[in-house]
Amino acid sequence: MLLLILYPLRKRFRILHGLGRVTSWFRIHMVLGILGPTLIIILHSNFKIGSLNSRLALFTMLVVVASGIVGRYLYSQVHKGLYGSRAEARDILADAEALRRQLGLDLAGSTSIFAGLEDFNTRVSETPKSAMGGLWAALTIGTRVRSARRQMFRLTDKALSAHASQNGWSRRQKRERLSIFREHMRIYFAAVKKAQKLALFERLFALWHVLHMPLFVLLVITVVIHIFAVHLY
Repeated sequence: MLLLILYPLRKRFRILHGLGRVTSWFRIHMVLGILGPTLIIILHSNFKIGSLNSRLALFTMLVVVASGIVGRYLYSQVHKGLYGSRAEARDILADAEALRRQLGLDLAGSTSIFAGLEDFNTRVSETPKSAMGGLWAALTIGTRVRSARRQMFRLTDKALSAHASQNGWSRRQKRERLSIFREHMRIYFAAVKKAQKLALFERLFALWHVLHMPLFVLLVITVVIHIFAVHLY
């Protein structure tokens, strides 16, 4: 359990930067975070709750373990793979922006489509003022994407029909062009949706960092009290 402290120390103090990679320390931290409490429950407490101070120490430890599991999940959502490089929401939005511009060029003169995509991108890119606002935005992004996508499909159908009439396209040409455009549109909205959810996980991961360390400090305090009480009484 004491070895768990090595991971945050490795990240914060430059003097320890030469002691292996942070990702390796993170692996060790996760393994010890599960192994330590398991050994305490099985060997130390023998599945018995015991006195009030031991119950408090055990409960605090389980809360810290649960917090670690939640943190691991949030970490995996924010990163490409568990130990990979960080996936930034702005990179996803940049790809979506490039695709949006390509869609605008595909139907030159269709200002309503371009303006609709611009308005949607602006609304979903706004940073929520609170964690609850970010959670609500992530939970409703699917509904907002479907609504915007249906609206864009109607506008593109209308624009392509007019464009097909002007250029004498056959039904097959119109159908193929519409299919390609809709597929591009699906990719665009999927990228925007992913970026919105990733932004939420980034915010939650930052909040988790603020909470996890005080919980660990509380665990240390309760363990010290437990050891003191056992030896005193």
